[in-house]
Amino acid sequence: MIFIALPSLARVPFEEAVSLVAEHFRNWEILGEGTLALKSIKDTFEDVISSYSLKRIQLHAPFSDLNIGSYREDVRRFSVEVLKRNIEIAADLGMEHVTIHPGVFSPHTFGMRDSVIRQSNRSLRELSPVVLDRGIGVSLENMPLLNVTVGHTPKELLRMTEGTEIGICLDIGHANTTGNMAEFLDMLPNVRNIHIHDNMGEKDEHLPLGEGNVEFGTVLKRISSSGYSCGLVIEAEESIDSGVKSLGFLKKHGFSP
Repeated sequence: MIFIALPSLARVPFEEAVSLVAEHFRNWEILGEGTLALKSIKDTFEDVISSYSLKRIQLHAPFSDLNIGSYREDVRRFSVEVLKRNIEIAADLGMEHVTIHPGVFSPHTFGMRDSVIRQSNRSLRELSPVVLDRGIGVSLENMPLLNVTVGHTPKELLRMTEGTEIGICLDIGHANTTGNMAEFLDMLPNVRNIHIHDNMGEKDEHLPLGEGNVEFGTVLKRISSSGYSCGLVIEAEESIDSGVKSLGFLKKHGFSP
């Protein structure tokens, strides 16, 4: 099942965004930021969506100005509360899955990797009751190789999700920047969501599939043979045309929209 994720849509009115997505895709992973913040679209959500041919919608939770790995308790708790509200609204709107980001370094904690990981785990443990209560899938995404991020390895993701109801979202493009694609692909039996895009291995470019150096022959074969049956989310950078190119690439490799 192929989804589109297009962050730039969080800058246009909700119905305009829905119309653009529905022209090319059946499934959509909304980034709950800006004009697409769930609290601002929840009252019109069902009426707008029912006017178009979209089948399934899931949420990429907001991450701007949030940090579940913060050493500052007020910031950490605020971040948890924002994610909790988004999970609750997503469940109320009939979404089946939410993807969230790990914590990040602050100027004070820069380089204190273990601290950010421990605080992220603490936050995810606090989110677990609402995940169970609402019966919705939630997964933690591996991050690209940036100085401010954690979640570069399967081990780090497992440490952050230990003792929680939070699963794993495998981002193929991010794994290409961290140079450990094979290790992440070994996690496929436990993965609940996949983000897919391309790059040249040095930065998170979100190129159309086939325009970078991700070895998609291997990646797609592993996904197919693993029995994975959840979402395959094309993450496009700015234009829906980029997502359409990637959709064509996946169709040629036997994936159904």
